[in-house]
Amino acid sequence: MTSIHTLHWDEIPPCLNGAWAPASGRVFAVWPAPTNPDVCFSKAGFNDFEGYEGTAEWDAEFEGITEALMEVLSETGGAPVLREGARHVRATRWRERVAQALFRRQPRRPSAFDVLVATAHDDNLPDCTVQFGLEPNALLRTAHGHLIWWVWLSAAISLDIRDLLRRTVGERRLKQTTLNWELGPLEAHEDRNAI
Repeated sequence: MTSIHTLHWDEIPPCLNGAWAPASGRVFAVWPAPTNPDVCFSKAGFNDFEGYEGTAEWDAEFEGITEALMEVLSETGGAPVLREGARHVRATRWRERVAQALFRRQPRRPSAFDVLVATAHDDNLPDCTVQFGLEPNALLRTAHGHLIWWVWLSAAISLDIRDLLRRTVGERRLKQTTLNWELGPLEAHEDRNAI
């Protein structure tokens, strides 16, 4: 049994993501269920929050999915490069935190993975965008402390969102879920956990 039982996805209208995504591709939101009870998600029409407890197991699964998304996008789009995001976050993998504490190791410079995960969990950090390939061929983004992966796929590559997610989902269900993205969670909100 996994803590995250479903990955939901939806295509985002082009007019809502012009600030970070080139117009020559398609943008998708991908999010886990259950997820944290977020007022922005509720306003947009999503309500699968039951069972979310913010456990280490859930966090590990979120990290595993993030890593799988990065691997598939790297295979198809090219090497990942941190394009935008905080460069001062701590390493998120528990093994690294334990090694730092036990062996007094100096923290390493955070990877694109570390920044993606930290930004998804903390709305005080700047948005994070990782670029795959020089063109770019794909972008992976987290923002505003929302547990959502924003995926931009260039029209120039032959990767479909369904193929990408099938390769990352593991045993979980995959479900297209249409939300009203104009009502959130596209932007930061001070009361985002106020359900």
